[in-house]
Amino acid sequence: MQVSLRQRRVGHWNDSSWGCAIERLELESSSAAPARARRAVREEFSGRFSQEAVTNAELAASELVTNAVRYGTPGIIITVHDGDGYLHVEVEDQGTPFDPSPSDPHGGGFGLRMISTLAEEWGQTETDYGVLVWAKFSPGPSESPR
Repeated sequence: MQVSLRQRRVGHWNDSSWGCAIERLELESSSAAPARARRAVREEFSGRFSQEAVTNAELAASELVTNAVRYGTPGIIITVHDGDGYLHVEVEDQGTPFDPSPSDPHGGGFGLRMISTLAEEWGQTETDYGVLVWAKFSPGPSESPR
């Protein structure tokens, strides 16, 4: 993976305690960040999980990073991994926890509803860094991680 000044690879490693590969990138808070997040998901999961699962994880990554760019504070970190047999997408920024109900008077705020429909589970966690929003996806009905 080629890394630009606007995207810094924080790490890629295999964690034997989780039994998975982990990709972690720091993204610049810009309009290009969602595309970089989708690419990270695609590169980590394609060929190992169903196409539907990868597409759902890409959509979630794009939505969560877009929200971090629009509403969070700079310093976006995306982590993708396949721990416990599921695809995980985690986006962390230096923002604060939020009310996940749609409230944008201009028609926004529905991306999290999309994620709640596509994901097995999703949520947010306050961290020392800020807020981490995560989503967990099934690998697909007839496929399992390889």
